Amino acid sequence: EMNPSQMQRPRLLENRLLLRIFATALAAEKGALGYHRLAALAKTFQQPVQWLLGYFSELGCKILEEKSSELGDVGEGDRSRVKYKRVVLHVPLTFPTAVKR
Repeated sequence: EMNPSQMQRPRLLENRLLLRIFATALAAEKGALGYHRLAALAKTFQQPVQWLLGYFSELGCKILEEKSSELGDVGEGDRSRVKYKRVVLHVPLTFPTAVKR
């Protein structure tokens, strides 16, 4: 039987791996991912786009609404029902300072 700390370790490793994957995606796309890229990632991981946005927030990204002119081939009916998002890495990154004890 696994104790609680052993059960948390796989979850921590999974989160670290996902953060690295998403950081790599940001680097490949020069710091910004539009709606189509987010939708493709969400489909790959079989999760909603909202799930991805939490990870991108942790990486320091700003979450912005995408302009309809940037969406390209998304149908007009789809635009009225869903708010499309894009993520942009906010540079320079600011890291929390360590508290001396």
